[in-house]
Amino acid sequence: MCGAGARGRRYHGREPSSPMKKNVGSYDGAARFVIGCLIMMIGNHIHSWWGLVGLVPIISTFSERCLVYAALGIDTTGCDKHRAK
Repeated sequence: MCGAGARGRRYHGREPSSPMKKNVGSYDGAARFVIGCLIMMIGNHIHSWWGLVGLVPIISTFSERCLVYAALGIDTTGCDKHRAK
């Protein structure tokens, strides 16, 4: 089969997508980044390891994926698509 991927799936000129699609938009990502930085600064200020919790929203910002959003079916990338028009 010409153009077939693994297990006979066709990808129409693009690589297969990851199992979890992007669900964090740009505004949501910016808010997550700021909140994550604030949590890390507070944790550093009080000399606590709890500041590492701030890495969770920062990582979800750069990966553009959120497990909680995926479980709840929330997708904030639609705002970016609507704004681009």
